[in-house]
Amino acid sequence: MRREDYPPQEPLSEVGERYSAECWRRSSDIAGKEHGYGADPYQRLLVFPAARPDGRVLIFWHGGGWTSGYKEWMGFMAPAFTAAGVTFVSPGYRLAPQHVFPAGLDDCIAAVAWVHRNIGKFGGQPDHLYVGGHSAGGHYAALLAARRDWQAAQSIPEDVIKGCLPISGVYFFTEGSGLSNRPRFLGPAGNEHAASPLHHLQP
Repeated sequence: MRREDYPPQEPLSEVGERYSAECWRRSSDIAGKEHGYGADPYQRLLVFPAARPDGRVLIFWHGGGWTSGYKEWMGFMAPAFTAAGVTFVSPGYRLAPQHVFPAGLDDCIAAVAWVHRNIGKFGGQPDHLYVGGHSAGGHYAALLAARRDWQAAQSIPEDVIKGCLPISGVYFFTEGSGLSNRPRFLGPAGNEHAASPLHHLQP
C-alpha cells in the first residue's frame, strides 16, 4: 500500500518524519507480497520470500510509538534475511489513540496465526517462527514471546515462537519504569501489568 492509502496517523516529529521518509525510500524498490489477516487497512502484512528458503521465518513489526508507522517501513530489511534463506514478514497493526490496548496486541497475535497457517506456501516452516520489532514493534514482539495465554485460542502450539529479537522496546509500564509520560496506547488505567513483557516471563 502507498502512504496515502492509509487513514491519517498522529503527526510525527521532525526527526520522525525524516526517519519515515528514509524508510519509505529504502523500501520502495523491494517488493513484498501483501495479504490481509483482518478487515482494517492496518491488518495486513507483507511477505518477502527467500529465493532458496531454509524454513526459518522472521516476523518483524515496525515502530512508531504505538501511534504511527507502516508495515512498508521494514521492507528494506528483507534482502539481508532472504539472502540467508529466511522468509521475512512485516505486519501492520492498528494504532492508538483510535485503538488502545489490547487491540494492537490482538493484531500481532492474528498476524502470527496467519503466518503459522500460510507460510508454507512461501517456503517457510510454521515450526520455525521467530519474532522481532523496533520500538513499539519490539514491545509487541517481546510481549508475544513472553506470554503463554494467547496461543491456545489460535489453535497453535504454545512454543510457536522459537526466538525473539526486540530492538529499543519498552518492557514494563508499571511503577519504576522511568517513562516520562504514560503511553496513550495503554488506554484505561489497569492495563500496565498486562502490557508489560517483563511481568510475563516464565521461570
